[in-house]
Amino acid sequence: MILALETAAEGGDVALLDGPEPIAERAIEPGQPQAGSLLVAIDSVLAETSRGLDQVDLIALSVGPGSFTGLRVGLSTALGLAFEKPLRIAPVSTLAALSLQAGERPRIAPVLDARKRQVYAGLYAPDAAALLSDRLADPGEWAESLRGRGRVHLLGSGAELYRERISAALGSDAEFLPESLGRPRAASVGRLGHEIARRGRALPPEQVRLRYLRTADAKLPGTAGQARGEAIP
Repeated sequence: MILALETAAEGGDVALLDGPEPIAERAIEPGQPQAGSLLVAIDSVLAETSRGLDQVDLIALSVGPGSFTGLRVGLSTALGLAFEKPLRIAPVSTLAALSLQAGERPRIAPVLDARKRQVYAGLYAPDAAALLSDRLADPGEWAESLRGRGRVHLLGSGAELYRERISAALGSDAEFLPESLGRPRAASVGRLGHEIARRGRALPPEQVRLRYLRTADAKLPGTAGQARGEAIP
């Protein structure tokens, strides 16, 4: 039983999965107090499925890139739950999880708004197989770097915000997926978390690190700020 948490984007999402299959999911609407709403959503998915935290075997956590505040809320919540039981945590790339929502398309580009006229972007094959490392980049320059690779399927808040610049760079090779697919979902985080655990790569809570790609203004214990433009390992 996997409890999946997604707080990298505005709002958030919680899901409960039986293996890789979601059995309940609750979205947190943008504008709600994220910390309190996250706990309410966790209680909701557990109650809906008549489960308790004592029946959860793993926490799958979206670790970024994304909102500094949101990622910290997700991490602190996961740590509180994990130390209480205790539980291991499967750290999941936010962009890798988002790429799953594009299905079996051959080249998938999840793109999230990073503010400051930049995006968090990656390039994936189906099943979240990375073709390029996740990066913090100028949207136009990043799109230019994809020219010649063939048709690219884009989704996420950054793809919507910078649609014109990306289209100018990629032309007919850019295909924008429906906006409804571009919100990060906890069910996708849980699916990748299941695979991470199956490979024996879930971590004890004290070893989990966030992946910012941009250095945070204030670092907290248990976070790892990365230099601007540095790829996630």
